Amino acid sequence: TYLHLLKDVGIDKAFSPPDTAVTEIQRLLGNDSLRHLASLAMGIADVYEVRVPGAAVRMIGKPFAEIYDAAHRLLGMPDRSRIVCVGDSVEHDIAGGKAAGFSTALVETGILETMTQTEKSGLFAQHDATPDYLLARFAW
Repeated sequence: TYLHLLKDVGIDKAFSPPDTAVTEIQRLLGNDSLRHLASLAMGIADVYEVRVPGAAVRMIGKPFAEIYDAAHRLLGMPDRSRIVCVGDSVEHDIAGGKAAGFSTALVETGILETMTQTEKSGLFAQHDATPDYLLARFAW
């Protein structure tokens, strides 16, 4: 979880579905399923704020700015031009990294592996998030 990164900004509880669950939902129900999943999470957050006195909900994780700011602090606040966000999701990894002012690298395996270049270009336009770099795969 991101919880250990967020203690310094006053967050003591967090929920995030694992990437494997999100990927499986997307595989079964299509790309629009992520939008529905986000709507469900926001609905749960709204109920939580109403039912729990003093509760405040902040959306964190990719693509929200707070997680990128926390990671930037964790790295010691280097110049943003020296950071590259790497991921396989245009909607989360690339859009979030771009919005945070970082360079981005899209790994073309994972959730995008079966997409054509035309489909990927459509995602770039839809999310206004064209990656700076394309990686055929990510290996160490």
